[in-house]
Amino acid sequence: MKKIILSFVLFVSLSCYSQHWVDIHNNQKIDRIWGTKVLTTPNDTINNKLPGSIAYLNGVLYSKGPTSWNEIQSSVVNTLNTIADLNLAVTNLLDPHPEIYHIKGYYSPGDGAGGDFILIDTTGAAAVPGMVIPVGSTKAYVRDVSGSKSYNLKWFGAKGGGLGTFVQDSTAIRNAFAFLKNIKGTKSLYVPNVQDANGNRSFYGFAGTGLVDLDNVEVYGDGKGKSEIRNVQPLLGDFKPGTIFLGSNYETDSSKSPFSGYVKKYHMDTAYAGDTILKFRDAWVGLGHDLYVGEIVAYGCYLFNKENRASKPLYSFMESNRVKSLTDTTITFENPITFNLKRDTSGEYPMLFNLNDKNGYIRAGKYLYTTQNFSLHDMTITQAGTDELADSTISARLAGVWGVGGFYQSNFYNLQIDAYSGLGGNLWTYTTWDNIDINSEKKLMDFGYGSGPGNVMRNINYTFKESPASNYASSFFISNNGNHGFKAYNIYASGNFRGSNFFTLTGARDAELSNININFPDYNYDQVAILIGNSDTFNTCTNLTLNNINITYNAIGKGIQILGGGEGASIRNVNLSNISLNGNMMYYTGALLYQFNSTGVSVKPKRQDQYSTNGSVYQCSSSTLQEGGSAVTKWIRISGTTDPLPTGTLTKINGNGDATITYNSTSTSFASNPDAVSIADIKGGLTLRNISATRGRLYLDSVMNSNIIDVNVNDSIFAAVSGQVFTGSRFRVTAPYTNYLNFPGGEINVIGGVSYLNGLPLGVALPKGVNLTYTQTETWDGTAPTGETNSYSWSQDANGKIDLWMQFNYSTAGASNTTLTLDWPTGVPLPLEPSALSGVLYAEAGKIVTGGLVTNQIASFAHIKRVSPGVYNIVVSTGSVAAKVVYFHLTFMKQ
Repeated sequence: MKKIILSFVLFVSLSCYSQHWVDIHNNQKIDRIWGTKVLTTPNDTINNKLPGSIAYLNGVLYSKGPTSWNEIQSSVVNTLNTIADLNLAVTNLLDPHPEIYHIKGYYSPGDGAGGDFILIDTTGAAAVPGMVIPVGSTKAYVRDVSGSKSYNLKWFGAKGGGLGTFVQDSTAIRNAFAFLKNIKGTKSLYVPNVQDANGNRSFYGFAGTGLVDLDNVEVYGDGKGKSEIRNVQPLLGDFKPGTIFLGSNYETDSSKSPFSGYVKKYHMDTAYAGDTILKFRDAWVGLGHDLYVGEIVAYGCYLFNKENRASKPLYSFMESNRVKSLTDTTITFENPITFNLKRDTSGEYPMLFNLNDKNGYIRAGKYLYTTQNFSLHDMTITQAGTDELADSTISARLAGVWGVGGFYQSNFYNLQIDAYSGLGGNLWTYTTWDNIDINSEKKLMDFGYGSGPGNVMRNINYTFKESPASNYASSFFISNNGNHGFKAYNIYASGNFRGSNFFTLTGARDAELSNININFPDYNYDQVAILIGNSDTFNTCTNLTLNNINITYNAIGKGIQILGGGEGASIRNVNLSNISLNGNMMYYTGALLYQFNSTGVSVKPKRQDQYSTNGSVYQCSSSTLQEGGSAVTKWIRISGTTDPLPTGTLTKINGNGDATITYNSTSTSFASNPDAVSIADIKGGLTLRNISATRGRLYLDSVMNSNIIDVNVNDSIFAAVSGQVFTGSRFRVTAPYTNYLNFPGGEINVIGGVSYLNGLPLGVALPKGVNLTYTQTETWDGTAPTGETNSYSWSQDANGKIDLWMQFNYSTAGASNTTLTLDWPTGVPLPLEPSALSGVLYAEAGKIVTGGLVTNQIASFAHIKRVSPGVYNIVVSTGSVAAKVVYFHLTFMKQ
């Protein structure tokens, strides 16, 4: 009996967690917090009153329990088998009810959910299955949780019997979080490992809308790969399909901004790096009491919908933080700002947005909310790859197990995750992921707008698993829209990844990625391994470091692409070192892409799907499907010689798209050049060191005040002519074939091959060998220029690789020139036609000059076209110009 007595006293104390004890006779506070005192003898009292005489339940004071030691000793303990038995006893028994019931289990004795229930006085207590059982309107039996460091999911009625118990398990999980929400301070939910009747590990089924409002909660199990919660019907639920733990619930429709019209907005005068106190543009007085101390807010620039991007909000310079204090004119944040929010180009004020308005601002029946202080560890979280309840496949886009919303000051570690999407979303801040095994049908991580600072991802093992949901492409690792302040290291990825870019870093700031090994040996798409920056005026990559990264693929469009831009889109202090690119460059020989424009498409084709039309077979390179079934698809012709008809039908040979696709128009374009490393429009602040690629070239265009050191590419260097493009830069590059560096302004050191610098007035040098006069037929589509001096030269290496240079100088410019067609030059070996391509063969950039001056150069595209077996010509395409000079370089293998 003594053991039960102590258990009861501890229970009441735990119920008073974070509360003061109260002497209900004189209503005086006793300055002791739970846990500082435990009854040990019958004479141990406080103000002649047992602390066990009061209890808190859901924030309400219940003031009658045993009032003396003798009363506790005289209590009768009744034993029942199940919760159902207790409910039956409460319904049928009249007063007086026993003070204590002992339950052997929830559904059956020994099922892990047994315990003591103690009768307390209360008014209107809400029933919580397995935890609180009302007795009429004035009493309730409450589970004794003394001696437990956490709440057990089985106490709430979870069975963990797999698919067959998902109703009980889902209900128990929701009830557990609803119960814990009303307990102050940090609380823990234990998810025990479960076995089925045969001793095999089972899981807790979950279905419905994901859980939100999870502040100060720890959820843990018996270890990675053991305690498992699985969403058995990912499509069920009216918000973020597939989620279990949802960090926030704002709308993510890309056609509108979740920060426009739905949350309170306040203008700030200034916001600079390192600030913790910000001043409002207008006094706080009169704005209303819509922001509260401790809430999470996001702040950033005013631009959410740019003019040229009205259909997609652009979230730049966003950051999440918490409010520490408020005055009439200022707000103080807990964490300093990490970058300058004052936009020189816009002249607008930064804005503050309330994301955590818990006091009743509701949109579409849901609070705008971001979770904080959440911990998930030592367990498995899965998302069924099929709709297991309906026994059907999933063909729609899903969120991950915790959706796209972010968490604040949270931790995820020692986890196994099996889901459509790996990690990430928006507004992740001061959050850590550590020691996680991920099987994902899509991406690894997406740091969206508002993410950072303080995010750390480490020790991640990622395996791509294919499913019907994989049809929705996404980059493997995304950092865009101004997120910042994160570190990612010790990441290992493998599998047949079929998404977009490996790393899309278009707006990353103060970020570091290191010790990353990407092994996607079957990857064969026209994408980019590492994309840094873009042409967007409001995205800037600043203080970005990539180090010790190894990437393996079959073929890819570009290895590394770094794009600068305007003042707001520049590259500043971006450093890449020790990066290895292992694989081929897609369209290495140059390929013509056929675009089909279709309507009425239900399921779009995936990459590598094959369809036929007009006697030729085409392989899908990319596809987009918009609302209403409008589809744009690009294809490579892999067999046959006939072009598609202007309108017609694509018939599936293999793949996952519609059996037939009717198209109403076609067009053609050329694939990008085979660039292992492509760098353009850099004003400074870029360093590349120790970069190697097994295939492809180095392409440079307008790279100033940068260092390109120890870059080893398999083919050549091509530097576009854009004036003094290399001012202040240093180059030390290894390239085995002929290299062009036109108008360099910096230090040049090219190892291997033959390099030419300013060999001709236009920056083109013909190679070693004899300059030959071109006398074959040339055909212009417009008015041809006249008075030509046309020459060409070619060279061949030991492997049969041909370099062909051609230059055409005219004394009188032509008019309306868009295409120049040339017969094959005399003496030049014929090209080896790849078995997978026909029509257009080898492509390379060229130049057409309108006035004979460097400043008037217009980029063009030169390619070899197969006219018939053994007959080839060369086609130079550009816009309508008054051509006066043409020069280009083609590289191909001889037959």
